[in-house]
Amino acid sequence: MVPREAVTAQRICGHARIRSRWGRTDLRAALALPATIDQAIGIVIAGRCSVEDAFATLRAASQRRNVKLRVVAGELVEAAQRSA
Repeated sequence: MVPREAVTAQRICGHARIRSRWGRTDLRAALALPATIDQAIGIVIAGRCSVEDAFATLRAASQRRNVKLRVVAGELVEAAQRSA
């Protein structure tokens, strides 16, 4: 039987890959994805644009580089943390 938290995480993060063993690391990673994307949007918004424009900018970078949006967001958040 799958834990209730794992089902919730899977619904919230349908784009996240959650392994069948439902380990804590996998669940935490799945739950962290939306937060990472939200943080990346916040970083872009700091450049004085709307939420919609910030998301469009991240999406365009994702498509241009042919990588998942969550990867682009993660790289942006990591870069911002290193420069802080």
